[in-house]
Amino acid sequence: MNVNKEYWKNLKDKEIVAVLDGDTELEEINDNPQILHLNMPHLTARDIVYKIGNHFNYFIPLKYNGLIRSRWQLFYDLIDKATENNQIQEVLQFIFDKENFRVYIEDELALDISACRKLIPQIPFKI
Repeated sequence: MNVNKEYWKNLKDKEIVAVLDGDTELEEINDNPQILHLNMPHLTARDIVYKIGNHFNYFIPLKYNGLIRSRWQLFYDLIDKATENNQIQEVLQFIFDKENFRVYIEDELALDISACRKLIPQIPFKI
């Protein structure tokens, strides 16, 4: 699939990455007696490199000069590799896949990602 590579590189915006890697709370749901915080699954550096990067056969170096690189740097590399390989849509589908959510999310209440899918279009992306 041919994609506009410059367009997809806009995914490297910090607000967008913060949603995709689980740093941004999308909604707080009061489900008496507890409050649920709805986020995308938190992706660790190893998740980005091994679970996602390796799945798509991308070499994303986890370390630089012996130090583990930040999740931001790794996610930017993932977006670049996916864009260069015309696979950005497939990578996003992989991240949003319900089965992959189960790998990352431990809280059974968060297994239903339909709420995430409804909320994400409401986030003011800059694309």
